[in-house]
Amino acid sequence: MNEVIDFGKSILEIQSEIRDKFSPAIVAREFISRKESNDYMERQVRGLPFLTASDIDIDWDLFNFGLQRLNLLCKHRIEKPVKIKAIQSQEEKQVLIHNMLNRDSTNSMNSTNESSTSRGSRVFKGGGVSPLPLIIQLAFTPFMEKYANLLIEAERKSRLPRSGGGSGGRKYYKETNWLRGICPICGRDPFIAKIEPETGKRYLHCCLCRTEWAFKRIGCPFCGNIEQKKLRFFYVDENSPYRVDVCDECKKYIKTVDTRKSEDRGQKTENRKQKTENRKPIKDRVLFIDYVTTTYLDKLAQDEGFYSPDTGLLEL
Repeated sequence: MNEVIDFGKSILEIQSEIRDKFSPAIVAREFISRKESNDYMERQVRGLPFLTASDIDIDWDLFNFGLQRLNLLCKHRIEKPVKIKAIQSQEEKQVLIHNMLNRDSTNSMNSTNESSTSRGSRVFKGGGVSPLPLIIQLAFTPFMEKYANLLIEAERKSRLPRSGGGSGGRKYYKETNWLRGICPICGRDPFIAKIEPETGKRYLHCCLCRTEWAFKRIGCPFCGNIEQKKLRFFYVDENSPYRVDVCDECKKYIKTVDTRKSEDRGQKTENRKQKTENRKPIKDRVLFIDYVTTTYLDKLAQDEGFYSPDTGLLEL
């Protein structure tokens, strides 16, 4: 388990280094201008995310640097390591950005039936189930996080009335009325969910830009099903904060962290009390680490015939 945690932390460290070095050409006031435009309002009404491919302009040298670093990190966990060449041509850059912001393209890129129809695979080398789509996404995430933060800054400075208080950072969308199964900023699927202890509200976390947004307590984020008899969850330990929410309609699942269980209320023995005091509360932990350390739940869900749109990391 410690090895898995260290692996997850190493990924986050590389991403943090890239994010800190990246300075988007666009500034907050340009985002404010877009927010106040009719185009933006129409996108929100239609349930479309804020960012489009034309908004994204990243540092490709920095991206290729991160791509190589992450590939090197993942090599010892891959049975057949892949060779990666730098993204250089304008066509490759445009295809990659399009695929990253497109749910269908990215799901296709991460499927076991990877084929040449997914144009992002042009940068793949080797055969079989390639981990490269995942490595590409991990390398792209820091740039999307930076854009998400830029949008939050624009939201704060906007002259328009704010739709919710939020708690700062990418959590601004926590209190808005988005309530959709895709990220309000980049349009990608959630990779994990969280239930907060104070309110019992459910929040989803984006697999790409790591934005957090509120979602209905009962409902499938992937197909929109709200029929309770087709929605259920299961766990390994009823006292554990980790569980799997599944939908019998679309056969997809999402792992959930119920932070109401993070304080282990009701423990009576001194040993258990001491153990709780020494442990960091789940609400203060990075959900990415929770995701990579709960692969046993993915196996459980998959053995029951369910699948997740974002399981590429499990291959590592």
